[in-house]
Amino acid sequence: TIPDRVVALVVLITLLPTLLVIWLVLRGNSDEPILQKEERKTARGENVMSYRFRTDGRGSVAFHQIGRFVRRFSMDEFPALWSIVAGDLRLRDIFRPFKVI
Repeated sequence: TIPDRVVALVVLITLLPTLLVIWLVLRGNSDEPILQKEERKTARGENVMSYRFRTDGRGSVAFHQIGRFVRRFSMDEFPALWSIVAGDLRLRDIFRPFKVI
């Protein structure tokens, strides 16, 4: 819906500096891709692809400590806001169960 898209866009723009810091810190501590694809089921029952920060897997001790912090505050879900802006998800769909691909 339009309100979901507007809210997600405003939040995404507001969080852009935080997203960049998370990206750079995770990138500096791991050779793996920073974003991972996931399949989510929407409230309408559709399956859509979304993204989230990869905060697990192989990496240094610093990577795991940063990943734990990012997961604790659900910052790994920030890239999913782009799927809301694109119209694939709604705000309530972010908190539904997902399957990592």
